[in-house]
Amino acid sequence: MDVEAREWGQRVPARQALTKMILESSYLDEVPRLSNDAAIHVYVFKAMCEHYGTGLDNDYDMSSEWLAEVEATLGAVGVCCEPSEYFAFGVDLPLPQAFPYPTAGCIDFDAMAGLRDEMEPALSVDVDPDVLETVTQLSDWAHACLNKRRDLIWFFY
Repeated sequence: MDVEAREWGQRVPARQALTKMILESSYLDEVPRLSNDAAIHVYVFKAMCEHYGTGLDNDYDMSSEWLAEVEATLGAVGVCCEPSEYFAFGVDLPLPQAFPYPTAGCIDFDAMAGLRDEMEPALSVDVDPDVLETVTQLSDWAHACLNKRRDLIWFFY
C-alpha cells in the first residue's frame, strides 16, 4: 500500500494513517480535503474494505464517460436508465479526497433497490454486448448488496 501511495507523493506511512483513522476519530478533520497527501487515506480505506468486505467482479471500466455511453445507448432503445447518478450522488464518505485520484464513494443499501429496479428493463434489450455486460454487472452488484444487506463502496484510480 505504501508503494502505491508513493506515486502520489505521499508522506504519511500507511500504518500511521490506519492507526490514526481508527484510534483518533478527529484525525481526518485535520487532513486537507483536497490534496495529494490525502491519497494514503483512500488506499488505507480500500485495504480495510478488501479485508472486511466482499469484493465484486469488475470486468468493465465504470468511468463516467462509459456510463454516459451506456445511458445514451439504452435511451436510444427507450430504456430510461441512469446508473451514473448512483455513483455521482452517493453517500459522502468521511475521507479526504486526493486530487485528482484516487477517489472513493458509496451507494448505500437503501439506494441499491433503485439501482436494481433501474437495471431490470435494461437486461432484456437488444444492444451492444459491452453495454449489456455493463448493465448485467451493475445489476449483479445491486443484487449482491441487497442479498447481503450491505452498501456498495467503490474506488476509482
